[in-house]
Amino acid sequence: MSSIRFAAGLAAAVLGLLLAVSPVARGALTSPFLYLTWERVGTGPVLAVGAAGAWDDRYVIAGPVVQVNGAYEMFYTGSPSSGGYSIGLATSSNGLHWTKDPANPVVPNGQSPAILFEGGQFRMWYTSADRSQILYVNSSDGRTWNLGARNPAVVAGSGWDASFVS
Repeated sequence: MSSIRFAAGLAAAVLGLLLAVSPVARGALTSPFLYLTWERVGTGPVLAVGAAGAWDDRYVIAGPVVQVNGAYEMFYTGSPSSGGYSIGLATSSNGLHWTKDPANPVVPNGQSPAILFEGGQFRMWYTSADRSQILYVNSSDGRTWNLGARNPAVVAGSGWDASFVS
């Protein structure tokens, strides 16, 4: 029986353990996710925090994964010990072993990315560092983003969303 491999968050200091998903017998429920069992694969994190002094030495937070040309690209939020947030990129050929991109962080002063890859272009919506806006940027390679043309997609309001948006 084939398995779908999925990275799940483990703790603030590490990004997930790899888990294998296997379907189980169907009952009266209708969601396909309700018929899965989870099985631990390996014992360590999929993506660990950076070395002391790195931009992501405090913690890393799971982000979206897209498949590009047969490889996986994960856009994750990282934070240094000094505080703040930025978005980094890690790549994998199999979803099990990830390598952080040397250009990290690829988007400084941002967090909680959402990614769409279509027509050879990356499109990202992410929360600004002060959480007052959700910004939109694009990239042809996922590493160099058009940060000079950041466009606010959503701006905090004066009502229920006055504190922050994300």
